[in-house]
Amino acid sequence: MIELEILKSSDPNRLGIIKFFKNELKVGAHISNDVILEQTNLEFSATLDLTNKNQFYFSPKSDIEYHVNKNKINSKKVIKVGDIIEICGTQLKVLSFNYMNPPDKKSLLNKRLGELKEQKSPFLKVLKELKN
Repeated sequence: MIELEILKSSDPNRLGIIKFFKNELKVGAHISNDVILEQTNLEFSATLDLTNKNQFYFSPKSDIEYHVNKNKINSKKVIKVGDIIEICGTQLKVLSFNYMNPPDKKSLLNKRLGELKEQKSPFLKVLKELKN
């Protein structure tokens, strides 16, 4: 889980605290990014990666200027809680982060199947047909 506060943006509707329940965030101008930068034409600009050792990294991916705590960077940087990342005029403050273990798909599916059985869901019939 990664919690950020957008301190400065060209779009005032984006300001505020946001939580992401994942271990990697993509930053850029494309709609598929997690944090969207409107004032750049870069489709993909940077990533924020959280490792299973609870280390958080900021990795720039293009030639534009990046700042962490007002220091210009151009390579991978370890990020701490309270750090402020600036990309193309957008400021992101890191409020918290905690690595999330990816769920085991088999146990997750078995759990959901058990819930469907308890609820006597009509979807059970469809699942049986798919199995055969």
